Parts: sequence; structure tokens; C-alpha cells
Amino acid sequence: MISITPTTGIKNSTIFSFVISPTAEDAFVNWGDGTFDYASSVTHTYSSIGLYNVYGGSCSETSAFSLSVYDGNFFTDKISVQRNAVSSIVSCPFSFTINLSSSKAKSTVILYASGSQSTPYSNDRNFWSHLNPEWEFRYNNEPISQIEIIGSPVYSGNNILGYTANSSIEFLDDMPGNPLLFFTVLKTEGDVPINSRVYSAFSHSICAVAPDKLFITADGVNPLNEIQWADKNIPYIISVGSSVNSCTNILHYLSGYITGINFAADCVGLQSNQFQYNVATVNLKDSSCFPTGGYILSSFYYPSSALPPITITNNLDSCNDNYDKLEFYKTRYTPQGVILSASGTFSYNGISYNLNGVSDKFDILAFENRHAFYRKGEDYNVYEILKTALPFDIGAYPNFNSYLSAVAGEGDSLGIAYDKIDNFTKDHADIDLCTYDSLINKAEMFNSEIDDFGLQMPEELKRIFNFSTIPLQKLIGTRCVCNTNFTNCNGCAGKNICTICNFDKRSNLGSQITLTDYITAGETILYKESGGELYNFYVVQSQNSNVYQLKNLSAEPFYSNGLNNYCFFKWEKTPQNNPVQSVVNYKDSRNMLNPSLSTNEDWYADNGVIEEMFNYILTKNLLN
Repeated sequence: MISITPTTGIKNSTIFSFVISPTAEDAFVNWGDGTFDYASSVTHTYSSIGLYNVYGGSCSETSAFSLSVYDGNFFTDKISVQRNAVSSIVSCPFSFTINLSSSKAKSTVILYASGSQSTPYSNDRNFWSHLNPEWEFRYNNEPISQIEIIGSPVYSGNNILGYTANSSIEFLDDMPGNPLLFFTVLKTEGDVPINSRVYSAFSHSICAVAPDKLFITADGVNPLNEIQWADKNIPYIISVGSSVNSCTNILHYLSGYITGINFAADCVGLQSNQFQYNVATVNLKDSSCFPTGGYILSSFYYPSSALPPITITNNLDSCNDNYDKLEFYKTRYTPQGVILSASGTFSYNGISYNLNGVSDKFDILAFENRHAFYRKGEDYNVYEILKTALPFDIGAYPNFNSYLSAVAGEGDSLGIAYDKIDNFTKDHADIDLCTYDSLINKAEMFNSEIDDFGLQMPEELKRIFNFSTIPLQKLIGTRCVCNTNFTNCNGCAGKNICTICNFDKRSNLGSQITLTDYITAGETILYKESGGELYNFYVVQSQNSNVYQLKNLSAEPFYSNGLNNYCFFKWEKTPQNNPVQSVVNYKDSRNMLNPSLSTNEDWYADNGVIEEMFNYILTKNLLN
């Protein structure tokens, strides 16, 4: 007898049994799905639904059977999307959970919003793309148009019934409205997409927020840079938004116009004739019907001619006739704490709003290296060398002097080359002053490995890079604190040279104290014998009171010798403050670096000397 049980069943689950009795040595079974068995008692399961013609037996007898296989409790492709609200705020991300059941382990869901007042997010971005109203789906904060979901298998015993999966995504829209959101499972035949009936769709309300603030930024998101350059257009964006809505500063659905723009500064005021700017109305579309969104792009221009002039000072005083020792200080007062403020009238749904706002503060600098400095040796030029080499005073021959100056050129760049000669020993012997190239050469000499990052920088960047590696105290030097020169200043030039800084010291000898002048206990004064040259310190002691007239001073040696035999003076404690051992040459008249910038914070902090020098060089070359 030949039998098969059951005759109907479920794919991947029902076990069909084929039995030949009595057993046959030449048994065979054709299951109708391309599968064969060769035994008298065998079992089989089907992975696909359908009607199957099964036959089998032995050489002496065969039988045929018809089997029906269906889906039963196995999963089919279904999608549902879960949300906890039916609306969200303009530009604010709103989360959805996609629930998916499928016969496949991996499925792709296509995402789309129909009927939105915004345009779909485009991967082809430019600098201002974020200002245009767009809708987008996001996963892990990245814009997506579809998402691939990996499912987890569901078992019945050892049989896989199908796969379930879920994934959370976000949707945001820059315009109010009621877009219809579609979530569609991708279907293909081979590699060709076909129409899919597996989808979920529903309307989602995008609610507007009442505007209450103007925002003035560099690009609609980032604040204006703390440093701006004169003679260059300074662009800025005026956008309208809500201080309550933290998702965006821009409410794209507004229309209106700017009623006024003001520029104010804390330090040097900006006059109306010192800048120019372009203003457009805030509308949804421009003249070409391009959706610009609720913002305007403007700019203003501040010319260097409107900046205050540079103030040049030096350390010359009545006691310092060594003009080659002068230091030059150049100071340019810049418009500081500049603020842009704007006001405007805007409407939405027939309601009018009068709004105003301000930008972050910024400074306007001349487009120059305001920290330009030179080191010793860089101030040499051909004119000076020729003038020094001549056997006569060229100043006595003004015509020849003018001719030589014109031919040799007082502003030539010989110093850039001469610097390398004048400072050769220091640059190669002092590890702190070595250039990066010198360090690499030294490392090779000692067979020591050093990382060569292949830095190929322009010469002006390399110069700043090399100087920035010098320890600050060596770069800008220290200041001499000598304050004990008490020679009368009349004709003192060339005398009392400080052994530390090699400068003629300014007098620290104060005004003379007469017998009727008052002195105070604890005060340090100076005295010398009449006709003598040696000054001595004396700390005033308390006598009958802490403050008394000099004629009442009764201490030795004044008491025994008599006060009339001494001259008394105030002591000026202010140190000489002359530079000692600096790489920076403060006596170079071209120098722009202010000696007061002397701390690590001044040089290496954000917007410090080093950063501003790099900023200027990079900006100059990018703009040019």
C-alpha cells in the first residue's frame, strides 16, 4: 500500500509523510517541487504555497497524490506607523515609529511627504541652502529619503514564521500645512522596482508659531564673527523667528519688510556716511518666484579711510638721547563692540507683528596685519648700508642723498635676507630659536627620528609658524627693572648705562625735599652730602608722630652732622622697563606689535596675537 498524510498543510510548518508498505528496495518519491527521496518512509515540508502533484512507489507499483500548501499563520508584508500626536511645530523634528512585518529579513521603506508647502531636502547643497524652506525625514540626525530595516525572526518551534522590525525616524517641515506622509515598502522583480501596495499614509499637521523676535546672524545660524575687516563686504542675515521655538530661528511663512537698520559701536562711533548696505524685503519668493524663505541677505561696507588714524609713540624722554634705542609703539583705535540692530513689520494670517533684534558684538579692524613685527636684522636695507659705508656725511649733500635713496630704495626687502645672515648663529645654535627646517636637520645629524609632516607652507605662513614656536619670554623679551639711577639728568646722556639692558637709565631721582616739607614713616627717601655724588637710601622712622616736617628729623647721621649738610630727594620707584634680550625688534619703525601684549593669554588664546596673524594671512590670500 502507498499512502501520504496529510493532503493539505502550511508552508514551512506542515510535515507531509510518504509511506510504502511493505517496504521496497527500489522506492522513490517525487515531491513536485524539484525534490526527490529514495526510501519507503520519508517526510517533507514545502517553503512555498501552491498545489503540488506528488507521485512515488517502486518499480512494481506507483501512486499519485495532489497536495495543497497555503500560507496559514506565516507573516506577509505589512506596515503600520505609530505616532503619539497628530501635529508638530514648524521646523521641529517629530518622531514616528515604523512597525513592519515581512517574509523577508531585510526590507526598504521609501519616505515621502506630499502636499507640503516646502521643497524636498536636496543633497546638492550650497552655502545658503539651509535658509530655503524644506521638508525632510531624518535618521540619526541625518537626512534620508528611504531606510533599510533589518527584521528579527519569529519562530514556531523550529520553523520561522517571518520577520518583524521597527525603527524610529523624524520628520520636520519649515512651512505650516497638512502634508500627507507616505511610508511605502519597496518591491522589486529582479532589480526592477514594481508598484507596491504595502504602505501607510496619513495627514500630519504642521503648526505655525507666532513670531516674536528678529535674529541677525552671519548665515541664518551662526553669529557674526568677532572680528570683521574694513574694506570688505560684511554679509549678514536678518531672519524672523520665535524665541520660544528652539528648533529654528527662521519662520519661513512670514512676509514683511525692514523698517530700519542701525549700526552702533561702544568705542568709535559709525557715521551714516561711513558704510553702505543693501536691504530687501522679507518675502516667501523673490522676483523670479524662487522660494527665498523668511529672511533677507544684506551686507555693509566700512572703509579703512573711516578708521581712526594710527597713533605712534616712543620711549623718548629728556634723559634718553640714544635715538637708536627708541621703541616704537603703534596703536590704531578700532570700532569695538559694534552691534547691528534692525526693526521690521511682518504679517501672518492677517496679523501684523512689529519686531526688533540685535546681532552679537564684533570689532572692525583695518585689513592689515595689526601685529606685524620684525626681528633684529630685518630692518637693514641697501640704502642704510651704502650710507654707512660712505667716507663722508651724506646728510651734507641733500641732492646726492635723495638720489641714493631713490636708487637704493629705503623700503627694499634686503632685511628679509640679511636677517638670515645676522641671526645665523642663534638660529642654528639655540634650540629654542631654530626653525622647523633646522630642527629636522639637527635630528638627521644625530640619527634621531622626528616627524616630518610634509609641511609646505608659503613663506609668510612659515615665518609666523617658526616665530610661534619660540618661547614667549625669548620672543618678546623681558623688561629691565633698574630704578636706582640718581644722577641729575642735565647732560646725563652716555652716563650710568644699565649693565642689564644697555640703556641710559631715566632718572629715578625725584624732587628735592626741603626742611619744611613733610615726610612719612615707612617712606623711602634719598640723601647725599652737600657737594657729594653718592646717593643713599633712608627709610623714614616714626618719631613723635608718623608724619612730621623734615627739619624735625633727629636720626643719625643727620642729628650729629646737621640737616643743612645734606640734600634730600623723593625716590621715583618706577622701573626703567627697557627691553632685554627680545627677538622682536621694537625699535623698527615698521613694527606694529604693542609691547603690552606680553602674556601667554595675549599670544596664544582664542583671538590672540598668533591666531589673528594667521587669520589675516589666510583671509588675505583667500580673498585675493
